[in-house]
Amino acid sequence: MSLAQVPALAPGPVPSDEEGTFDVLNSYTVPMEEQATDKQYLMAHMTSAANKVELFLSNEVEKKLSDPSTSESDKQCVSVCKEVYESAVDAMKTGIASVSSGDFMKANFDVSAFTTDIDTCDDCFDGFNDFDGWAKGVGGDCLDKIVKYSN
Repeated sequence: MSLAQVPALAPGPVPSDEEGTFDVLNSYTVPMEEQATDKQYLMAHMTSAANKVELFLSNEVEKKLSDPSTSESDKQCVSVCKEVYESAVDAMKTGIASVSSGDFMKANFDVSAFTTDIDTCDDCFDGFNDFDGWAKGVGGDCLDKIVKYSN
């Protein structure tokens, strides 16, 4: 079909989604300066979060696993924490790549996976609550910025 064969759009209301909230012509556009600031913020905080979780893994989690006074049930839970923290680091690193490439929809999934992984440790072991609270806070702050671009 050539451009001359494309039918003209009839005048009428702008299409909307089921809730009637999406308006292509009037949707919010984030100013370029704010976009640059948000991207810098996200890259810095996401990198820092991944690094801090890796450090926490190598220091606190390993220490708890090797501590003879840690009960067997706690060791099982800490092993779960180790596994999900490693997964959280991978998710955040993928999220960093997603933000870097401008794929904010993917970054939304990645950072959501990060916070879910961190939360999974809380479900089993409460010895890392302060750290988990910090990590979920950073993840939440990053998601607040990401959702501006992924909708």
